[in-house]
Amino acid sequence: MAALRAYADIDFYPPWQATAPCTGRGRDMDPDERAPAEVARARAICHDCPVLERCREWIAGIPLAADPGGVIAALTFHEREELELAKQPPRTCRTCGEPKPWRAFPPAKRGRPGRSWHCRTCHNARDRARHAKRKAPQ
Repeated sequence: MAALRAYADIDFYPPWQATAPCTGRGRDMDPDERAPAEVARARAICHDCPVLERCREWIAGIPLAADPGGVIAALTFHEREELELAKQPPRTCRTCGEPKPWRAFPPAKRGRPGRSWHCRTCHNARDRARHAKRKAPQ
């Protein structure tokens, strides 16, 4: 179980968390995901945890928007997001109308949770058209 940030939108923490080896190790459990050695160190703490399975069940029941981040149950936030998105049925792009997997949709902007309603292909085409229109001579 990982460092539980004070600003997370979780209003309770399970009682078994007190027995987890990650309790009180916030810096170790909230590594920079671009630093493989830091992530590996956090995962090693999780792999020795006696409540690992309970932790996995607990974090799987929390919406991604309320995820506290860091390494939890030996998974980074992005790995947990991929697992959650893999469970979702395909989404239909509002521009091209094609059903596509959730990974084909970019993350929502301005810090909002979720994904865009336009696939990456349509999103990029729209951005290129806007850019060309702005750069076109008047």
